[in-house]
Amino acid sequence: WIDTSQGERNNPDYRSRLVAMELKKYTDPSLFAATPPLVAMRCIMHRAATNRNGETRHSVTTVGVSRAYFSAVPTRYVFIEIPKEAREDGDEGNVGKLQPCLDGTCDADFNLSETIEKAAH
Repeated sequence: WIDTSQGERNNPDYRSRLVAMELKKYTDPSLFAATPPLVAMRCIMHRAATNRNGETRHSVTTVGVSRAYFSAVPTRYVFIEIPKEAREDGDEGNVGKLQPCLDGTCDADFNLSETIEKAAH
């Protein structure tokens, strides 16, 4: 778990999120997901700001990457140890299969960019 305070020093507002720490056992160049170039953001902003006759209005939403990973569709099976806080009776020694992607897995960036690309088309 990663705890961060969204508040101020004298009035903390803690948020916690589950992250993974996957050990890189192999190199797979297809998992590289580069940051999009600035021109891509300019195109997106231009498209959202331009309203042609009869065209549907567009909006741009920004999402913190740590939350965006949960929207990504996984492309492989990933199993994690069940966190102590989420265990139920009989879960000791069991693992859980991730349904969404999780920040910290090797392919999380790749899966997020693939999900965004599919949604854009």
